[in-house]
Amino acid sequence: MDTSSTGTSRRELFSLIGKTAGAAAMWWWQRPSPLHHAAIENGVLIAYDFRGHVSWTFASGGFERAPSYGSLSAFVQSDIDGDGSPEILVSRESAKENHDVVCLNASGTVRWTRPLGRPVRTAETVFDPPFRFRGLELLRGFPDGVPRILVAAHHHMWHPAQTLLLDIHGNIISEYWHSGHLTTFALFDCNRDGHPELLAAGINQARKVAELVVLDPFHMTGVSGEDNPGYQLLDMPRNVERARVLFSRTELGHLTAAYSVPVSIIPKRDSILLDVSESLGNGQPANSIAFELDRNLVLREVAPSDYFNLTQTLLVREGKLKSISTPSQLRQQLKQTFLVTPKW
Repeated sequence: MDTSSTGTSRRELFSLIGKTAGAAAMWWWQRPSPLHHAAIENGVLIAYDFRGHVSWTFASGGFERAPSYGSLSAFVQSDIDGDGSPEILVSRESAKENHDVVCLNASGTVRWTRPLGRPVRTAETVFDPPFRFRGLELLRGFPDGVPRILVAAHHHMWHPAQTLLLDIHGNIISEYWHSGHLTTFALFDCNRDGHPELLAAGINQARKVAELVVLDPFHMTGVSGEDNPGYQLLDMPRNVERARVLFSRTELGHLTAAYSVPVSIIPKRDSILLDVSESLGNGQPANSIAFELDRNLVLREVAPSDYFNLTQTLLVREGKLKSISTPSQLRQQLKQTFLVTPKW
């Protein structure tokens, strides 16, 4: 028996096994990894793997970052359907300059698309597309444990604003239209019945003040009722809100901005904190007022930001403001007006 040839064959076999194992290890290391994180740069969504390498790209035309104010995000990465693999929700500009919301799987394949906006009208004006994507949120906390997708959009020039609640497949559950952009959202169980309401805050366009709207997210299809015919959107049901309340502006606010804009809603155990800016833009900190509301949206306290107080001091020195308002004087200036009293 030739033992030398047998030894050679074994060495060749072990060498082949080693090379195969090495090639397999190299393939395993270099294979496209599952989506780890993503970013939007110059209108392109870039997906990175676990090693920080570019896995794939998607020309979204979306925001490079979250909007400068409000709770909305430019895109969301999450395991939406619970299959163990993340999805990405992001906007895309269509050929007609209208924006869509797109759901991508971990490999960058489009799973579904939801166009935003549609022609709406008042008695005087028809607002044709394009409509712009403002932002989105993945809402969790519903009794059935299933997340829903909140999307906010607005007309490219004027006040009509659309809020969509979508299921995880992109189907419309409900659709609310408001005369004035809605900028920040949160879920809060106002009446403790186990079914959270949707808090939506934004601009009341007719009055140029901040507004808080409370909606049943699953039954909000309709339009805000307006007493000014020039801002009343038509052809949809009205009075679908569970509550609507306006917040007046301060003397300082009338000097520093054309309108006030809610920037955040923070639900607490038994209260709601609404932060409203009266001077957005120009790279400056906001002259903001924090409103604390109880569960029935009744105003408890108001608190100006430090920059609000500083701005008051500067404008008094410049002769543009008569005097610095004390907290009690601010409380007198900041009135509530209920357009729809709470229905709970």
